[in-house]
Amino acid sequence: MRQRLHGNPRVAGMTAAGILFGLFAASPVSAQAVTARDSVARVITLSSAEDLRRIVGQTAADDQAARQLIDRARQEERRVQALVEIQKGEINTLNKRLDLAKKEKRENDRKALEQERKLLELRLRMLERWKDVHEVTIRTGEWGRQLAQEQRRAAEAELQLIEIRERADRAASADSAVRVFEMGRVDEDMIQQTRRVLEARRAEGEARRQLAERQRELAEKQLELLEAQLAVRAGKI
Repeated sequence: MRQRLHGNPRVAGMTAAGILFGLFAASPVSAQAVTARDSVARVITLSSAEDLRRIVGQTAADDQAARQLIDRARQEERRVQALVEIQKGEINTLNKRLDLAKKEKRENDRKALEQERKLLELRLRMLERWKDVHEVTIRTGEWGRQLAQEQRRAAEAELQLIEIRERADRAASADSAVRVFEMGRVDEDMIQQTRRVLEARRAEGEARRQLAERQRELAEKQLELLEAQLAVRAGKI
């Protein structure tokens, strides 16, 4: 199974030491000295535009990979479901033969048929565990796609915020009359876009959490499948 569902890790963010430095290293400023760089919308750190564009490109590949994984898992799920139905039919037929052997008191046949039924039931359990694996693989792929989409949205939102910050910097260096007009408008845009970035990051974090949970569940189902396979193997010996 492909393991590219996570995509590239986010490159945005600061270390704890960096955050503390940003909080305490700067000299205090008065209200009159506040500039565009002191805006409330400057509280988050952004990745470079180059890194963000790279994330946007990578998430498209991750989304496609997850989609292919889902398609394969759905095909396999249908195939295994057909095998499950066949196996159930074989068990039903064998049960009828077993009932007849009991009725006719054919003890040797009864023991042989019970042993055969045990093996068929072990194989049925194995097939059902395979089906479980495919079902969880599909859900894992769906959350992989969701994460890729949320990463793209977050990166695109940050790119827009970078552009707005650059506008704010240009406005701050303009003539005083222009600066007063432009700063009020661009500061509001910056606050609104910062909100969008934070909401996108929150959605990305939730998708990442859901994907991790599905991957944990998938590992559990794969372990159950392994145990079922070993039981079939032991039943043949």
